Amino acid sequence: MDFENGIIKVDDESFCPGYSFEMFRHSSFYKSQDGIRIIYLEGVKQIDGRNFIISLFFRDYIIYMISLICCDEDFSPLTEKERKKLHDNILSQYHIMNEKEFFWGRVTSEYDDRSNLSSINLIYNQ
Repeated sequence: MDFENGIIKVDDESFCPGYSFEMFRHSSFYKSQDGIRIIYLEGVKQIDGRNFIISLFFRDYIIYMISLICCDEDFSPLTEKERKKLHDNILSQYHIMNEKEFFWGRVTSEYDDRSNLSSINLIYNQ
């Protein structure tokens, strides 16, 4: 993960600021998704030796957000809030505490009560 430049490399594809849905259509991850709904990359993906479930969000066919859910440890719906602590620990290894602004956007570690989901989010400037 290259947070300084907003680049996340997954398998042979690099997601970065300005990444377009057209670029995604030419990637190995494209499975006839429409670019309007959330795109979940199939299976668990490794980044920097950790396992993640990855979701992509496009706005006007340009990447808006990447959501990373670390699944190195098992959490039940009752313990999902604990995953945020894991995410906070991962980000601290990159010298990011909860949220950090960059020229390309920002990185956050969030727990959403409504969906009972913790994630690391890269939110790109539009």
